Amino acid sequence: MLFDCIERVISRKGHETLYGDPKLIASVIIRCFHQYKEMQFNKQFLDSKGIADVINIPFIQEIEDFEAKVGPEMIEELDSILKEYKPG
Repeated sequence: MLFDCIERVISRKGHETLYGDPKLIASVIIRCFHQYKEMQFNKQFLDSKGIADVINIPFIQEIEDFEAKVGPEMIEELDSILKEYKPG
């Protein structure tokens, strides 16, 4: 899902807020991902926010031949970044 988001934003022409260097775009998306990574949408959280109901929509892999397109090195690098990143 994360790769799909990065790919979608980088390839999108005329994005309203994310444009320019693809590395910087990816870093913004990764930071947003980390901000909500541990978010638990349990009953206590939903009640505290006044949310009465939730619709679950599964994410799908949109990139065809994903592993061939990004390569194993990129997958390993992003995995490493995600494991080492500490918000703060």
